[in-house]
Amino acid sequence: MTKVLCIRFVEEYSIMYELKKYSNYSQVQRLANHYNVGKVHISTRKDKKYMVESPQGEMIHFGQLPYEDFTKHKDPERRRLFQIRNAKWKTAPKYTPRWLAYYLLW
Repeated sequence: MTKVLCIRFVEEYSIMYELKKYSNYSQVQRLANHYNVGKVHISTRKDKKYMVESPQGEMIHFGQLPYEDFTKHKDPERRRLFQIRNAKWKTAPKYTPRWLAYYLLW
């Protein structure tokens, strides 16, 4: 049992270490609180950054790894270009990957 817990801890630590290269978890959580989205979790999918639980109980995964988002690079020009390129995401339903990426990551 202890060996399994140690392996799981090492896996979670390595995932967090990898995620820190591309995003700022604490800033994403602050934005989630601002928009009343709830708790942001590290995604269980290896190609996604985060997940949140919808009101229906479904886990919504969002944020593509290994790409940086605005919470990490802080480049206003990249943010502006992303928002132009994905302008339709602004009006997407709240608990969709598009809405979550647009408002929490960019």
